Amino acid sequence: MQNGGYLFHNGEIITLEPDVSPDALLTGGNTILATGSLQDMKKLAPPGTELINLRGNVLLPAFTDTHTHFFEYAHKPYEIDLWQTTSLKDVEAVLQNYKKKMSEDIAWIGGNGWDLNLYPDSNNFNKHFIDIVFPDIPVAIKSKDLHSLLLNTAALRESGIDASTPQPPGGSIGLFPDGSPNGFLYESALLLARKQITDLSEFLQRKALRQAIRYAHRVGLAAIHIMEDVESYQALKKLQKNGNKLRVCWHFPSKVLNEMIAQGITSYTGSEMMKIGGVKLFMDGSIGSHTAYMYDPYPGSYNYCGRLILTPRKLYETIHKAAISGIASSIHAIGDRCCHIVAQTIARVNYETGSKLPHRIEHLQCVRPEDLDIIQQNGIYAALQPVHIKTDVYTIKKNWPTVEQFTYPFREMLNRKLALGFGSDAPVETLNPFAGIYAALERKYDNNPDEPSWMPSQKLTIMEALHGYTLGAARGSCSEHIRGSLKAGKLADMIVIENFRNQPNEFWLKAESLLTMVDGEIVYEAEKVR
Repeated sequence: MQNGGYLFHNGEIITLEPDVSPDALLTGGNTILATGSLQDMKKLAPPGTELINLRGNVLLPAFTDTHTHFFEYAHKPYEIDLWQTTSLKDVEAVLQNYKKKMSEDIAWIGGNGWDLNLYPDSNNFNKHFIDIVFPDIPVAIKSKDLHSLLLNTAALRESGIDASTPQPPGGSIGLFPDGSPNGFLYESALLLARKQITDLSEFLQRKALRQAIRYAHRVGLAAIHIMEDVESYQALKKLQKNGNKLRVCWHFPSKVLNEMIAQGITSYTGSEMMKIGGVKLFMDGSIGSHTAYMYDPYPGSYNYCGRLILTPRKLYETIHKAAISGIASSIHAIGDRCCHIVAQTIARVNYETGSKLPHRIEHLQCVRPEDLDIIQQNGIYAALQPVHIKTDVYTIKKNWPTVEQFTYPFREMLNRKLALGFGSDAPVETLNPFAGIYAALERKYDNNPDEPSWMPSQKLTIMEALHGYTLGAARGSCSEHIRGSLKAGKLADMIVIENFRNQPNEFWLKAESLLTMVDGEIVYEAEKVR
């Protein structure tokens, strides 16, 4: 609900502004009117202002997630969910349970969450395994990292994929020894099937998105960045017009770059509710799928270092073409060799165009110190996901033992004064920022307090972690001047949480927003707040 304004008092107010710790904060409309003493705020408060007693809790800026696939995340409750599976026996049980509950008129079955790194018996995981449960209905299940897709025989047939299908550039079709497809598609090959997959009905899409937005508010999110197609952007835009308050920055696919240039659209324009970001480019794959592009070969392979989805020349041409039209690039790069190529290419474009657009590198999971210097010198924004650490610790030890020290180097990045912000990569990981905060603080496998901290020298402080989800994250959409901290004149996006000052870091594993405000409106409130 929204009224004449709110006056928050009797709690700690963390503004994220240096040396500013007011006793009270006053909002009016969608804006923070003032901060200061309670007495002064009462004098300034217009008629109709509601006093909110924080009762010792903490008021701080609402969170921004700098990297999501929100449309896919919203669909999760309607798909096969393999996230908790650790063996093929678990996978079969999930498939059978889904089959019992599924709608009879479903045309395609989607799903996500498998991870071959977790299955001791992974050699038996292929199209035939899915066929046993679903011999007739097309099934397409994405890996956890979204860089691989497993199809059953029916889905391969519907997609027109067989032994004669050529291998696509920037991707591959998995094959049995006899040359027939085994059901796996990697990287750009996913597009061969995605154009055939039937989405949810428009009614279910709206329902799924509303549910996802409600959850986002419950975990303190006021804004997200999406890395998805035009359809996802349009669906969220339509929901916003119907009053669903969640700020969106859209990083659009390269296939619409020419259209955006023709329309004269430039990066980080629009409103703070719906903003256009950069053109999203994929340069390599992921550590889980062994497709991140590295200097050193993967253990157990013969000179295999992952793969590039774009050639370095194509990357340069695309970034340059976009840049001269005022469009920044948001580039997926995970492996150390890939991060080097991307950083060098952006530096070259900056030099040739004589300007520094707010380019971004997404993920930046393994990066060498010399490339961090290039990134800092060229003002490249780092969109990072601390929550990936909880899943990747042992995968990194297995696949990247020679470069472990260059992986998720958050402390090193801050020491070099990189511009950075945090996100989730949902549905690859949980959308919950509190899980990401704990991961940044402790760096433990599975966010398990009993596990040792991995590379503890790279751990962050709580204020550094909060900055990454607030003011640092706002910078990711060139919005730090208008949101991300609690300051007079900025937008009233804020949350209330329990006071954590004397709590162990495990507090963040169970933390939740008690109240979430977006654009001056309370969009979520736990019963115990007012």
